[in-house]
Amino acid sequence: MAEYKAISFEQDKSNGWSKFQNIEFASKFGFVQINFAEISSVMQEYPIVFAKVNETSYKLAVLLGTAKDENLFVNENFKWNGGYVPNYLKQYPFAIIEQDGKVIVCFDMESGLYQEDGVYQSFQFFDEEGNPSEVFGKKINFLQKYYENQKLTQKMVDILAKYELFTPMKLEFDGIYRIDEAKLNALEGEALKELQNSNALSVVYGHLFSLQKVKKLKKLAAKKQEASQLVEDMDLDALFKNDMINF
Repeated sequence: MAEYKAISFEQDKSNGWSKFQNIEFASKFGFVQINFAEISSVMQEYPIVFAKVNETSYKLAVLLGTAKDENLFVNENFKWNGGYVPNYLKQYPFAIIEQDGKVIVCFDMESGLYQEDGVYQSFQFFDEEGNPSEVFGKKINFLQKYYENQKLTQKMVDILAKYELFTPMKLEFDGIYRIDEAKLNALEGEALKELQNSNALSVVYGHLFSLQKVKKLKKLAAKKQEASQLVEDMDLDALFKNDMINF
């Protein structure tokens, strides 16, 4: 589980972080959150869905596996074998957390990438004058834009939830929803106008277009299962060959 620490000049002026060498941290993510700005890229490769947070709240997400703890786009060497990488993964090991009305840049201390003074560092947090280093400054800009897009996206998703347009998807795990097209088509007047004016309708169109990619996920899952079964069968053959009894 992530353990986030706020980054500040006072505490981190001589510290930095190392670049991660693989994407193992994402190997158990069956889905991750995305935002409105990513839809055009995501829908070309992956299914866009809605993940249930609680009884009244949902978040826009990209489906990456057919099981909750399975990411079909992280291979056995923990390398990304998809095309587009969701921004949720690009921000790692950083995150922006809102606390007491303030937005704070934080670092996941469980990542193993935080480096203290005197240890080899790929990147410094701050320069000698106390300003964010060039790399850290770019990361901050990325995080701020990502955070703003997430808030904007959540407003759109909340409008869809307001009109109870979600229906469960048939998957191996619960909590993933799609748009109920019958309910969508029944909308009229002010409800439909609100969806149009808020760009929530664009989210819906991207989502519906992307659902054809569910077949791709199922094929990847079947291929992975076949490969796993083949390895298991080979191991059994080797076992019996080594344990043959001679009379």
